[in-house]
Order: sequence, then structure tokens, then C-alpha cells
Amino acid sequence: SLHKRVFKQQSLLVGADKHLLAEHYVAYAVFYGDVLMRQERYPEAIQQFEKHLAKDSSDFHVWEALLVCDMEAMLKAGKGDAATTEQTKKHAVRAKELFPLISMPYYALAYAYENEGNMKECYANYERILSIRSDDAMVLNSYAWTLVEHNEQLEKALLLSEKSVKLSPDDPHHLDTYAWILYKLGRRQEALTNIRKAVKLDKNKTEEIISHLKEIESHQ
Repeated sequence: SLHKRVFKQQSLLVGADKHLLAEHYVAYAVFYGDVLMRQERYPEAIQQFEKHLAKDSSDFHVWEALLVCDMEAMLKAGKGDAATTEQTKKHAVRAKELFPLISMPYYALAYAYENEGNMKECYANYERILSIRSDDAMVLNSYAWTLVEHNEQLEKALLLSEKSVKLSPDDPHHLDTYAWILYKLGRRQEALTNIRKAVKLDKNKTEEIISHLKEIESHQ
């Protein structure tokens, strides 16, 4: 395997120096984890990133990759999967302790709490992110979508979504969220205008956006 070949080469290079070999292995874990992540082999990638962080927890980029893998693993496992949710929370809490002013750990926590149905903690973590960085369009959109998906605080969702659209006016997913909230609030003409913009900008022809267009059009 690639793993064995690289490890053998490292052994030949460093000989009996076990400390240097360990350093090479830790660096390799990040490289191999990135390869696995690109192949969507998230549980295996998580294991590699954990190996690196056990030796060196100071690199936030590795934590970020780990948390992305955690969230993708949760998505694949489906809502309510306790094992992947707890794993994500564990990693996010540790990352938050190390990097309290970076938003990614709070985003992972929000995602994990939503996954287990704890919306109070989900929203609290979104609020924490916005207290750190209020102009993060992705987070604003995600928070707004979470609110509308759970049919809660729609006026607040609208304000969050409006801000995300102002920050990223050509993002079809943000426009889709905005249109859907308008539709839920009964502002159907505005919803139609914005969902049509979203469809026009969406080069990937996202199924959900097209579905929203059809529903909004059917209720004009």
C-alpha cells in the first residue's frame, strides 16, 4: 500500500533514529488524511488527523480538516446518529478550548447539536460565531436556513438571510434560502423573484433549488 511504501522509505532515510521517524510519521498522517478526505473516506481520514493532533495540537488547519470530516461523517450517517455526533462534539470542544476566537469549532458544535435535536445549543453556538464575526455570509445563511427548516423565528431568519445575500449576492444557495423564507412568510412575489435569480445563478442545477422554484411557482 501507499502507506507501507512511504513508511518504509522513511525508515531507510532515518535509520535507527526513532524520534525523527515519529516526526515523519506525524507529518505523513496529515498528508494521508488529506488524501482520504478527498476520497470521502471520512472515518479513516479522522483517524489520521487524530494521530497528528495527539502529537501536535497547535495547527488549526488540521483541526479544521478534522471537523469538516466529522461533519461529513455525520451527514452520511444521518440525523440522530449518536456516535458520530458525540465524536464531533468532542473534537469541537477541544478545538474551541485551543482556539476560542475562531468560528469553525462553534459551527461544528451547532451542526452536531442540530443533528441530535438540541436546538437551544445549536442556536447558542451560531450566536457565538456571530459575536466573533458578524459578517460571515456562510454562517449567516446556515443559521437562517436552520431556523426556517425548523419553522422558528422566521423574522430573525429573514434578517440573517438578507445580510448573507448582501455579502454574497451571486451565491444561489443564499438566494434560495432568502426566497424560501419570503415564501414561508407569505411574501410570494418577492420569493418568486429571488428563487428565479437563484436558479439562473446555479450552474449545478441543484435539485433542492429547482424544487423550491416549482413549489413557489405553484402557489402564485
